[in-house]
Amino acid sequence: MPETRNLCAQIPLALHAQVCETREQSGLTTAQYITQLLTEYYEMKENGGRVTMATNNTRTMAFQISEDKSEPSDLSSYQLLL
Repeated sequence: MPETRNLCAQIPLALHAQVCETREQSGLTTAQYITQLLTEYYEMKENGGRVTMATNNTRTMAFQISEDKSEPSDLSSYQLLL
C-alpha cells in the first residue's frame, strides 16, 4: 500500500452534501472515494478532458447485424435489446 498523507479543505455545505451522498452510494470509504475522484480528475486532465474507458468502469459492446437490416429505420428494433 502506498504511503498516505491527510488532505483537508473547507468546502461549501452544498458541495459537501453532494460529495457525502455520492460517496455513500458508491460504498467506498471517504479516503477511497476522494482518492478515486482526484485520480480520475488528473487522468482526465492529462487526456485533454476526455474520460478514459479504464477509469469510467465501462466495457465495449459490439455486435453484427445483417446488411439488409442496417437501415436507420431497422435499427430501432435492435435498440430494445440494449
